Amino acid sequence: MTRQEFQALTNEVSLAAGVVGNQDAYFYEHAVRIYDWCARFNLLDRDLGDVLDIGPFYAYTPFVLKKHARSMTVIEGDDPAIEPLRALYEKAGTDLRVLDLAELFGTVRGASRRLPFEDASFDTILFWETLEHFSFNPVPFLRELKRIARPGCRIITVVPNRASLFNILSLFFGWNQARVMNGYFEHADDISDGKNVYHGFHWREYTLLEFRHLFENSGFKILESGHILGFMHADKARGKKLLIRKIYQALFGLVPASGTDVFTVCTV
Repeated sequence: MTRQEFQALTNEVSLAAGVVGNQDAYFYEHAVRIYDWCARFNLLDRDLGDVLDIGPFYAYTPFVLKKHARSMTVIEGDDPAIEPLRALYEKAGTDLRVLDLAELFGTVRGASRRLPFEDASFDTILFWETLEHFSFNPVPFLRELKRIARPGCRIITVVPNRASLFNILSLFFGWNQARVMNGYFEHADDISDGKNVYHGFHWREYTLLEFRHLFENSGFKILESGHILGFMHADKARGKKLLIRKIYQALFGLVPASGTDVFTVCTV
């Protein structure tokens, strides 16, 4: 699948869902890097078996990868924003599970700490830029991923890099910090599924060393790990913004730890 075919398919989904310019806006900002990740992790031209995609939201990866999967299961948060996709998932034969992971794995009294799947259910698990949204200890959740993964399953996880060049400069110069704090006030009274909750905050980002340690000590075997670089509107940058990105790309080539995200490819 080419980048143009990828974009065309996801455009069809957003039109069918009726979310153009709304819920899917984040996808349009990041479409190039999502495609690049699919290609980077060899997902576009191989049999993926039974797939679990955790928190794809409007990245549309379940629709793109469905033809390579024996079955496709999606976990989403209990956010009304995903409702336009429900009928499309059903039509595509995708099993959508709407779960409140904070209630399953957080400090809620009686939390089950268990995902609703049998042991050894999946051959591929995708978990992209979701873990940073966890407001609870991720270890019990990772133990569950290990339980539901078949021997040889590939678990591909991506999170923002806590030590990225942008984050380091933001700490030094104070960039973006007021905006992050303002977000707490803006969403303090949000309601989702009758609860005061907002799913969009980054509660914890990770360095590569932290990320590897987290998975290794949860019982996974790391096949590959590293840093990756991705930009919003990567194909539309012009002028000063384009120059800055080229400098960043050159720096990334010299110092990979400056990348925007870290990843692991694990198995059990």
